[in-house]
Amino acid sequence: MVYPSESQVRLAEDNQPGAQLMIDRVFFEKVLSEIATEKAKWTAEGSVSAKALLNSSETISISRIIRIEDGYVVVAIYPLKGALRKTPKEERSKGGPPYDLDYFAIPYHTICRAEITRAAQGRHELGFSQA
Repeated sequence: MVYPSESQVRLAEDNQPGAQLMIDRVFFEKVLSEIATEKAKWTAEGSVSAKALLNSSETISISRIIRIEDGYVVVAIYPLKGALRKTPKEERSKGGPPYDLDYFAIPYHTICRAEITRAAQGRHELGFSQA
Protein backbone atom coordinates (compact mmCIF):
# COMPACT_ATOMS: atom_id res chain seq x y z
CA MET A 1 0.00 0.00 0.00
CA VAL A 2 1.28 3.41 -0.95
CA TYR A 3 1.14 6.24 1.58
CA PRO A 4 -0.56 8.57 0.97
CA SER A 5 -2.97 6.74 -1.33
CA GLU A 6 -3.35 7.81 -4.95
CA SER A 7 -6.92 8.97 -4.27
CA GLN A 8 -5.75 11.18 -1.39
CA VAL A 9 -3.10 12.73 -3.63
CA ARG A 10 -5.66 13.39 -6.42
CA LEU A 11 -8.04 15.05 -3.93
CA ALA A 12 -5.22 17.19 -2.56
CA GLU A 13 -4.10 18.22 -6.05
CA ASP A 14 -7.66 19.27 -6.92
CA ASN A 15 -8.23 21.02 -3.55
CA GLN A 16 -11.36 18.94 -3.04
CA PRO A 17 -13.10 18.29 0.31
CA GLY A 18 -11.59 15.32 2.09
CA ALA A 19 -8.21 16.16 0.67
CA GLN A 20 -6.46 16.56 4.00
CA LEU A 21 -3.49 14.28 3.97
CA MET A 22 -2.94 13.16 7.52
CA ILE A 23 -0.91 10.69 9.45
CA ASP A 24 -3.16 7.65 9.67
CA ARG A 25 -3.25 3.94 10.49
CA VAL A 26 -1.11 3.09 7.46
CA PHE A 27 1.59 5.43 8.71
CA PHE A 28 1.80 3.64 12.07
CA GLU A 29 1.42 0.14 10.63
CA LYS A 30 3.89 0.45 7.78
CA VAL A 31 5.59 3.76 7.07
CA LEU A 32 6.96 4.51 10.55
CA SER A 33 8.56 1.07 10.82
CA GLU A 34 10.12 1.35 7.35
CA ILE A 35 11.57 4.80 8.05
CA ALA A 36 12.80 3.85 11.54
CA THR A 37 14.46 0.68 10.21
CA GLU A 38 16.21 2.59 7.43
CA LYS A 39 17.43 5.38 9.74
CA ALA A 40 18.53 2.90 12.43
CA LYS A 41 20.96 1.31 9.96
CA TRP A 42 23.04 4.47 10.18
CA THR A 43 23.28 4.73 13.96
CA ALA A 44 25.86 3.11 16.22
CA GLU A 45 23.17 1.97 18.67
CA GLY A 46 20.68 0.85 16.01
CA SER A 47 17.93 3.06 17.40
CA VAL A 48 16.08 6.21 16.44
CA SER A 49 13.76 8.63 18.19
CA ALA A 50 10.16 9.34 17.22
CA LYS A 51 8.18 12.46 18.09
CA ALA A 52 4.71 13.65 17.18
CA LEU A 53 3.59 17.27 17.03
CA LEU A 54 -0.08 17.57 17.94
CA ASN A 55 -2.45 20.31 16.80
CA SER A 56 -2.44 21.54 20.43
CA SER A 57 1.21 22.55 19.80
CA GLU A 58 2.33 19.82 22.20
CA THR A 59 5.22 17.60 21.13
CA ILE A 60 5.32 14.07 22.51
CA SER A 61 8.30 11.73 22.48
CA ILE A 62 7.20 8.21 21.64
CA SER A 63 8.81 5.17 23.25
CA ARG A 64 6.73 2.51 21.52
CA ILE A 65 3.42 1.81 19.87
CA ILE A 66 0.98 -0.07 22.09
CA ARG A 67 -2.02 -0.43 19.78
CA ILE A 68 -3.14 0.75 16.34
CA GLU A 69 -6.84 1.28 15.59
CA ASP A 70 -8.83 2.86 12.75
CA GLY A 71 -9.24 6.32 14.32
CA TYR A 72 -6.40 6.47 16.83
CA VAL A 73 -3.11 5.05 17.99
CA VAL A 74 -2.09 4.25 21.57
CA VAL A 75 1.55 5.00 22.32
CA ALA A 76 3.82 4.83 25.36
CA ILE A 77 5.33 8.27 25.79
CA TYR A 78 8.13 9.77 27.78
CA PRO A 79 6.99 12.14 30.55
CA LEU A 80 6.00 15.55 29.21
CA LYS A 81 7.63 17.14 32.25
CA GLY A 82 10.26 15.81 34.61
CA ALA A 83 12.44 12.74 34.52
CA LEU A 84 11.66 9.15 33.67
CA ARG A 85 10.02 7.25 36.50
CA LYS A 86 11.74 3.96 37.29
CA THR A 87 9.45 1.02 37.92
CA PRO A 88 9.90 -0.19 41.52
CA LYS A 89 12.52 -2.94 41.83
CA GLU A 90 9.97 -5.47 43.09
CA GLU A 91 7.81 -4.98 39.99
CA ARG A 92 10.85 -5.18 37.68
CA SER A 93 11.86 -8.48 39.31
CA LYS A 94 8.43 -9.85 38.36
CA GLY A 95 8.93 -8.88 34.72
CA GLY A 96 7.78 -5.28 34.87
CA PRO A 97 9.25 -2.70 32.50
CA PRO A 98 12.30 -0.70 33.59
CA TYR A 99 10.39 2.60 33.38
CA ASP A 100 6.81 3.63 34.06
CA LEU A 101 5.71 5.36 30.88
CA ASP A 102 2.37 7.02 30.27
CA TYR A 103 0.03 5.69 27.57
CA PHE A 104 -1.66 8.21 25.26
CA ALA A 105 -4.51 7.44 22.87
CA ILE A 106 -4.06 9.94 20.06
CA PRO A 107 -6.68 10.50 17.35
CA TYR A 108 -4.93 10.60 13.96
CA HIS A 109 -6.53 13.92 13.00
CA THR A 110 -4.74 15.63 15.92
CA ILE A 111 -1.25 14.70 14.67
CA CYS A 112 0.26 17.52 12.61
CA ARG A 113 3.70 16.07 12.02
CA ALA A 114 5.85 13.08 12.88
CA GLU A 115 9.60 13.27 13.31
CA ILE A 116 11.89 10.26 13.11
CA THR A 117 15.48 11.17 13.86
CA ARG A 118 18.79 9.67 14.87
CA ALA A 119 19.16 12.46 17.43
CA ALA A 120 18.91 11.43 21.06
CA GLN A 121 15.84 12.40 23.08
CA GLY A 122 17.95 14.52 25.42
CA ARG A 123 17.24 13.64 29.04
CA HIS A 124 15.62 10.31 28.17
CA GLU A 125 17.59 7.10 28.40
CA LEU A 126 15.41 5.01 26.10
CA GLY A 127 14.96 5.12 22.34
CA PHE A 128 12.57 3.96 19.65
CA SER A 129 14.57 0.87 18.78
CA GLN A 130 14.33 -1.47 15.87
CA ALA A 131 15.66 -4.93 16.72
